[in-house]
Amino acid sequence: SSIEAANASLVPNPTFSMLLYQDGGEFYQDGGRKSALDSEISMDAFKKWTQFYTSYKFPLLADFPNRFRTGEMPIGIADYTTYNMLTVLAPEIKGLWEFTMVPGTEKDGTIHHEVASHTTGVMMLEGARDQEAAWEFMKWWTDKDTQIAYGREMEGLMGEAARYPTANVEALEELPWPVKDYRNLENQWKWVRGIPQVPGGYFTGRHLDNAFRKVVNASENPREALSDYLLYINDEIAVKRKEFNLPEQ
Repeated sequence: SSIEAANASLVPNPTFSMLLYQDGGEFYQDGGRKSALDSEISMDAFKKWTQFYTSYKFPLLADFPNRFRTGEMPIGIADYTTYNMLTVLAPEIKGLWEFTMVPGTEKDGTIHHEVASHTTGVMMLEGARDQEAAWEFMKWWTDKDTQIAYGREMEGLMGEAARYPTANVEALEELPWPVKDYRNLENQWKWVRGIPQVPGGYFTGRHLDNAFRKVVNASENPREALSDYLLYINDEIAVKRKEFNLPEQ
């Protein structure tokens, strides 16, 4: 949808988020008062992310399912709904591939597999005419049994391509995943981390992408590019905190 397309640039890039979290970094500091992307961990993660495209020449855009099907791109990191697509798009390689946890980063003797979650949500607006009915619907819709029924019906009507990526962990367990694949999902789920939402935080994803483009398209120094755009991110956070009468220090 147009809303999803508009929001895409507001969400911090999943590759950067994964690298940042696996190295122990954070997006915000001081209780959300300012960005934490000026840390050395963040600078290293940003440099590593951009080097995939500057040093290793990753394509900026690629049709992964088709390239995977032909063997041109034999490995990839993608959200788990790609599994559904491949089961339908590539029947000729059925049984010849599998998915597992994302590659990790070794730190303190432990391999960290953190990834950032990206989900949709359900909310009630303050001006809802019947708030009680809206609340009952929200509870019903997010309930385990409702999510299971919806997921099974979707897959029954449309096949494996429509396997439902529910955010209800208990419901996910009862959807028709092969046991081995579900175990991989279960193990990865333990490493999922949310990205905090702060006033003005929509500038974080947008300006991360802008800094990335400066490095990849204009050969700018990664540290300088990210530092420049951090000024805009912190300015917007400060403006929004003032607008909402939140402590600035």
